[in-house]
Amino acid sequence: MSSIEQTKGFVRKLANQLGIEITRFNSKGSDRARLARFLFSREVNLVFDVGANVGQYGKELRALGYRGRIVSFEPVSHTYSRLQKLAAGDPNWIVAPRTAIGSEEGVISINISVNSVFSSALKGANLVSWIDANSAVVREEQVSLVTLNSVAHQYMKRGDVAFLKIDVQGFEYEVLHGADKILNTLCGAQLELSLIPLYQGEKPFRFMLDFMESKGFELHSLASVLADEATGREIQLDAIFIRGGMDDRLTH
Repeated sequence: MSSIEQTKGFVRKLANQLGIEITRFNSKGSDRARLARFLFSREVNLVFDVGANVGQYGKELRALGYRGRIVSFEPVSHTYSRLQKLAAGDPNWIVAPRTAIGSEEGVISINISVNSVFSSALKGANLVSWIDANSAVVREEQVSLVTLNSVAHQYMKRGDVAFLKIDVQGFEYEVLHGADKILNTLCGAQLELSLIPLYQGEKPFRFMLDFMESKGFELHSLASVLADEATGREIQLDAIFIRGGMDDRLTH
């Protein structure tokens, strides 16, 4: 066995002991690669990142080679500060004023969890606390609430090809409901959807599929986000939707 193979074996063994699985990056089949191909094939130059948290999605877009504009929205104060720091050195990454995005204008309470990725305008269902104790709510924050209809035009230019990503822990429908005037200008959208609702009032998976179809979008791809470790059952999926008719070549 070569020294390189021995090193690879050692790294895999160490990773497994830490609960990490290392697999070869598949440039054609991986979820990240499919997202990159989608953005590049549509010549997307503007991404609305709703529910940016600390900037994980924007950072991933840059790692995938996307160099267009990113506009991130985040309502939670401490994650918003980290997001600002991450985006500060990137002239094409705009962090919008701290606000929540929903279906109306006003003020809303955000339930802040131990792990900020679980923070939501909705109260958690029993399942979310069973999945991860760090989903426990430790405080609430009041923040202004606006719609994408009212703010998106500030960042859009004539000729833009725009894509919408929403990851707001069960509040996705409200974001979309407040974006009805701009949905027909988007080439696609990426939503985090639950097969088993994790938040009270969260719209079911089938409802969201039907809603997106009613707005002229077709399901493009699905990727696992969260699954039950004991049974392997999928709980959350990332769904990418494409505006209907953009893949006509696949229907011939």
